[in-house]
Amino acid sequence: MGPRAAMACTAAVEEVIENHYEDQLKKLGNDEKDLKKKIEKFKGDEVHHKNTAYESGATNKGIYSIMDKLIKTGSRIAIT
Repeated sequence: MGPRAAMACTAAVEEVIENHYEDQLKKLGNDEKDLKKKIEKFKGDEVHHKNTAYESGATNKGIYSIMDKLIKTGSRIAIT
């Protein structure tokens, strides 16, 4: 696996985690302000990692779209 594929893998995983954190934030009530703040920080970290991967050559187009779908599916299963 080359650098571009490694970055595509990173971007796919980070996107799934970012969406997972967003889902968690939507489910938390106003009485969970401290937890929300921590999750928002973690989500920001994931967005930064995803953006860095794309800036470093990641793509989800062409053959990489298959890898993107497989990695995202595996990541969602792992979260579940």
